[in-house]
Amino acid sequence: MMDVKHAIADKDSFEAVHARPNWVLTWLLRLLLFGLMGLLLLCLFMIPVGFALDDYYGASRITNVVVIVFSHSLLLGLLYLLIRHIRSLRRKSVVALYVDREGIHYRYADGHSDAILYKDLQCSNEHHTPDVYAQTQRRGPTLFRIFVNGGPRTVTFMTDIGRSYYTGNQRELIGHFVRGIRRFRPDLHVGKNVFSEFYIHPDTFAFDGREWVRTWVAVILILILVLFLIDCYMSYRFGASLIFD
Repeated sequence: MMDVKHAIADKDSFEAVHARPNWVLTWLLRLLLFGLMGLLLLCLFMIPVGFALDDYYGASRITNVVVIVFSHSLLLGLLYLLIRHIRSLRRKSVVALYVDREGIHYRYADGHSDAILYKDLQCSNEHHTPDVYAQTQRRGPTLFRIFVNGGPRTVTFMTDIGRSYYTGNQRELIGHFVRGIRRFRPDLHVGKNVFSEFYIHPDTFAFDGREWVRTWVAVILILILVLFLIDCYMSYRFGASLIFD
């Protein structure tokens, strides 16, 4: 009876943490993304015009106009199909999320909701793989992985930057989710790389800003050292510094 009361008290004291926007990064990333896309589209549309102006096709003016109209029509058609495909994908994008005493909850752009609950988490079915772990990728961000419904699943802690905003407290959400796993599912083993990859303190489950700064300072120092060694080699090989001059 006391265990049940203690579990209820634990859940009541476990506050919900909602995703909070970082509007500065949101608009900077939006401007960068749309700026690059606009520049790419401008280049694609100007290439046929540039060829025509340089008389690359070696044909009459009417032929050049036909080529430009045809190429632009083709590009507009492909752009229309691409926009439709992106919009269909964006309907499945996350626009809001929060972590509470039950698990992590999502709301999507098409209006439906989903959740990953602590009670549904399962033990790993893979040898030497923890029940909760971080998976690094050659390209792309590190993934937060769990086991549910008999297999691994990625847990996202980011909202869609186009439909919603850039999540400014991503690591706080990760730490709170791990805290919930430790509290409500102590039978599950959380891998050490979860704390190291996401810079989460293993005792407080808070974002370890000092370790994050130390890591980036070490990376920058290593890059400077590599550049210095390259410059020394260039100076020795060619007799002049090619980087720092």
